[in-house]
Amino acid sequence: MFPTVFIQKLPRELSDHNPLIVSSANSHHLKHLPFRFETSWLKHPEFLDKVKEIWTAPCRAEVALDRIQIKLKKFKQYFKGWGFNIQGENRKLRASLHKELAELETLEEEAPLPLLSIQRKVEIQCNIMKLLEEEKLY
Repeated sequence: MFPTVFIQKLPRELSDHNPLIVSSANSHHLKHLPFRFETSWLKHPEFLDKVKEIWTAPCRAEVALDRIQIKLKKFKQYFKGWGFNIQGENRKLRASLHKELAELETLEEEAPLPLLSIQRKVEIQCNIMKLLEEEKLY
């Protein structure tokens, strides 16, 4: 009845249940997004150094207000792209962790996991928790 709909089983991140994704071929395209400062940037180790670099860069303007506006514009231009890159990297990392976790769960369904695999599974789950925390902040 619904040929474009499919169901995908995701690995268990936090729960003892597998989440299911029901999806269709329909997709929505995002419109141009305005700049927004994200609180999660404050926790990133490179953030303050980059802010300092942008703010202390020479600026050619006669009036102080013009200098501030130019610096804010540079900040906005840099961090809008930077924020998308950080989120993209986190999505890729989370996808690879999901894949590895799913593989470990498949092995676990067949037989008990060796100790190293159990430790890796716990490490993956901790990393996913950190990424979820960053995503929540974002």
